[in-house]
Amino acid sequence: MLQGTILNIQKFSIHDGPGIRTTVFFKGCPLRCAWCHNPESMRFERQLLYTKEKCIHCGRCNHIYDCLSARSDNGDDGFVLAEQAAVNCLVGALEVAGKYYTPQEVVDEVLKDRLFYEESGGGVTFSGGESMAWIDFLEKVARECKKEGLHVAIDTCGYAPYEYFERILPYCDLFLYDLKEMDPVAHKEFTGVDNQLIIDNLTNLSEAGAKIWLRFPIIKGANFREAHIEDLLSLCGSVNHERVSLMPYHPLGAGKREKLGEVPISTTLKNPSSEEFDSPTSTVMSAPSEDEMEALAKRFRTVSNTVHMGG
Repeated sequence: MLQGTILNIQKFSIHDGPGIRTTVFFKGCPLRCAWCHNPESMRFERQLLYTKEKCIHCGRCNHIYDCLSARSDNGDDGFVLAEQAAVNCLVGALEVAGKYYTPQEVVDEVLKDRLFYEESGGGVTFSGGESMAWIDFLEKVARECKKEGLHVAIDTCGYAPYEYFERILPYCDLFLYDLKEMDPVAHKEFTGVDNQLIIDNLTNLSEAGAKIWLRFPIIKGANFREAHIEDLLSLCGSVNHERVSLMPYHPLGAGKREKLGEVPISTTLKNPSSEEFDSPTSTVMSAPSEDEMEALAKRFRTVSNTVHMGG
């Protein structure tokens, strides 16, 4: 039976495409962005999160240390105990990230809010993690949603074989396309992978006539550099798109990494210090000011009809 691991199905989303939407967050991503604010979405397997500040040490989990060690397990063996502990927790100190769904279960959940989609011009958005990493599951769900007449959007980092995009194009009305960094050296430093496939896929989607909203995270201490901004402006002028979203850095991921039992994310990032990236130094990640973001938006309005702040 085909199953997918879903992190969350979020109702009444208003930042993931037009209208009121249901956003389906898949678990698992091929990128490891240094600034990711949803680190629980990176790994494909289910995980246990532990919020020590909530724990009252009541003992209902019975085997707390076993449970916490089980969260690092790469498969289902030993995870049943952790799930039972999360269910028994009275104060929500333990929670499981990830739940198995069949394609039909996802479709059934999405269809519950059909009335809101019809009244607002909304629909369903598949996000992550990285939804394109689940292409067999995603294709089946997207096809069924289109049969039901729903507007389908896909939020993607673009790092997947282009044949995956060719498979999903007939069922996708809109791509929310994230682009983290234009320089390949810096992109690999910040995300763990090269960006050539991402840029090639975007070009191919544009040439195929896909509707695209471009989404650019803006992080001081990382990609908030003049050369990167100039490259983004050039990119906007070379690919067809309906909108640009400028998304300032948010440190939300730090606490989540602690809950996962991982090393807390640091705001200090190894960042190439020069435009030639020949002398890496440590810099501090932070959000640009409102004035800096507005000045940036003004520049992007020269190459894009619609520029939006945030998601």
